[in-house]
Amino acid sequence: MTDVRLFRAEFATRIAAYCEARRLAETTFGLKAVNDATFVARLREGRVTLRIVETAEKYLDAEEARMAGHAPAPGAEAPAA
Repeated sequence: MTDVRLFRAEFATRIAAYCEARRLAETTFGLKAVNDATFVARLREGRVTLRIVETAEKYLDAEEARMAGHAPAPGAEAPAA
């Protein structure tokens, strides 16, 4: 398996785990991350651009950090110091 195919498979697995934990459909993830309901299916098929994958990865990184309590929810105010 090439590095690109391995990355796609690992990233798709990471997205699936996130969606399962959040009880979120993969199509909803695609819409929220890159405004494309078919993103995850296209990722698995290898029909995505690097730019779109990078955008989705940044979204997922931010969401995972928020879920772990390391970042505020989008639109939430930071706590007063």
